[in-house]
Amino acid sequence: MPFQGRGSFFSFGIRRRHGKYIAARVAHFSRVLRLSPRAVAINQGPIPLGSCSADNCLTFTWRMIMAPPEVIDFIVVHELSHMKIRNHSRDYWRFIESILPGYKEQKVWLRENSHLLMNLKWVERFAEARRHQRGRLTGADPQITRIYPGYRRRRPG
Repeated sequence: MPFQGRGSFFSFGIRRRHGKYIAARVAHFSRVLRLSPRAVAINQGPIPLGSCSADNCLTFTWRMIMAPPEVIDFIVVHELSHMKIRNHSRDYWRFIESILPGYKEQKVWLRENSHLLMNLKWVERFAEARRHQRGRLTGADPQITRIYPGYRRRRPG
């Protein structure tokens, strides 16, 4: 399954760096589900976070990489599951639950926080948080710590 992506210079680095992570999660769950997407693409479209075309091509927005790993897994499984069940019926949600028993928590996270993934100001704050994760971290950005409790802003100076 080839990895594709195109868009602005700003999102290029994120897609290049983290697109491989998304592709790896797709590969992992493809093996688990025994499903084979025709292609995996990363674009800059804000909505939806992911989609599955009629010919089983999966497309994800680079913005989903800012979600916690278990939410990313939920989005990936959600789209892969559409290769088997093309709607959101009870059978579809039972199938999702058989793979990710705690999927309802991820749905709640998305309902409460997906607007942050679409906000470019939030994207900048997220990028700052990621840059500082390797250094000595103290202080806190209240919005980021609400979503990522382990994040602490770098001490000035």
